[in-house]
Amino acid sequence: MMHIIAAFAQFESDVIKTRVRAGLENAKAKGKILGRPKERSDEAIRDLWAKGFSLRAIAGKLGISKGSVQNGLK
Repeated sequence: MMHIIAAFAQFESDVIKTRVRAGLENAKAKGKILGRPKERSDEAIRDLWAKGFSLRAIAGKLGISKGSVQNGLK
């Protein structure tokens, strides 16, 4: 009996995964941007960098991490 219940649970899990993947593909096809929005402004980073600010100073001014500043300068 437990094996039958486990098999149904596994089947239901697979169906849910398939539907979620299909929904994500549909959203991408419609042009929806998925994921977390960017918190950094690459233009602001470049402007501050051009003015001579250090990576840490830029990070402190914009409230982002030093790694985000480095990625924004790439």
